[in-house]
Amino acid sequence: MSEYRFSGGPEMQDWLEQLEGIATRLGDGKTHDYDSAELARMDEVEAHLKVIPLSAVWKAVFRFSAPALIFLALLWGAVLLLRALK
Repeated sequence: MSEYRFSGGPEMQDWLEQLEGIATRLGDGKTHDYDSAELARMDEVEAHLKVIPLSAVWKAVFRFSAPALIFLALLWGAVLLLRALK
């Protein structure tokens, strides 16, 4: 359950109170019943996530980390160049 469901204001306060109530019930050993519409939405999201190919995930990881790797390679090259010119 995300505490960032709402960006702020009274909706956020209501959501935090709901979370505290759920935490109290779970702490007392009781179960929490989820809304059937929310469970259906989560099942739909899970079904969409299962069809994403693993190659797409690795491509996204590479695109995200490539700039940092290029920067580190350039920095390493600059260090080597400065050592060679010393």
